[in-house]
Amino acid sequence: GKVSFWVILQLLRGLRRKTDTQTMRKIVQATAECNLKPSEVAEFQELFMQWCRHDCVDVSHQGHDHHGHLLAKISLLSLLSSSLKLKVEARERSLLTAKIADLTENRNSNGAIDFADFLRIMRWMLDTNFCNINKLVSSAG
Repeated sequence: GKVSFWVILQLLRGLRRKTDTQTMRKIVQATAECNLKPSEVAEFQELFMQWCRHDCVDVSHQGHDHHGHLLAKISLLSLLSSSLKLKVEARERSLLTAKIADLTENRNSNGAIDFADFLRIMRWMLDTNFCNINKLVSSAG
C-alpha cells in the first residue's frame, strides 16, 4: 500500500535523532581527545557558530554535524587572519590545509570542518603554537 505522510515524518524524526546522537558522540570524543574543559568547549562553540554565521556550508540535508553546519576550509583560513589577526603565511597555510585534509579525509566533505574537527584543529593550533597563537591567547585571557 501507500505510505502516509505521518509514517514518513516519523522516519525522518528517527533519522534526525540518530544524527543528533552521533554528533554528540563525536563532540564528546573530540572533547576528551583534546582534554578540553566544558567552558573551553563552550567558547570554541561560540566562535565556531559565529564563524558559521559569517560563512558556513549548509549541509543539513546531508546529515552532517552541529545543526547541519560545516565551516569551509577556505573560510577557516580567512577567518583566522581576519578575526584572530593571525599572520597565516604560505607555509602555515600549507600546514593547516594538510591538518584539515588529515581530519576530513574519511568523509566526503571537501575539506569542510564540523565542530568536532574544529575542536581538534584548535587543540593542534594551541599545541603547536600555530602562527604564534599562544601569545594571542595569553594576552586575551
